[in-house]
Amino acid sequence: GGAFSGFVFDSLGPGDLLTVKGPQGDFVFREGETDELVLVAGGIGIAPFRSMIRTVLDKNLPVKIRLLYSARNPAGFAYRGELEEMGKHHANFSCLLTVTREHEGWRGRVGRLDESLFASSLGNPKALYYLCGPDEMIRSLRKLLQDGGAAPETVRSERW
Repeated sequence: GGAFSGFVFDSLGPGDLLTVKGPQGDFVFREGETDELVLVAGGIGIAPFRSMIRTVLDKNLPVKIRLLYSARNPAGFAYRGELEEMGKHHANFSCLLTVTREHEGWRGRVGRLDESLFASSLGNPKALYYLCGPDEMIRSLRKLLQDGGAAPETVRSERW
């Protein structure tokens, strides 16, 4: 459904050549930049966070990571098993899963991400907030964080 995907499927054929550059952008984690990461993912917005989490944990960096991950239903969580395993083996990583719709058998949190989930990190001026997900989610969480006292330069986002 993306612009590039549509171009590939509608315009290219076998044997067509492309020039590819990348990766580009600044939605990355840099070592030494913070001692606390708050990663907020909506749906497949988890993708860029997986590598950030693995980097911190694999290198044993002194960084606390809190992942807040929201999906419509339990089937919408990518890497759920892997994330839960990381949480069992790394004291500096925690993961909160929440679904936005009631689902039979789900025993976790139901509802959208709200200010109560950010309360403990808002007091740390070095905390960095990375938001990745649908546009509406990013806009509302950015405002919520800034209204809660997070400096604008500590909130980074990527929309899809």
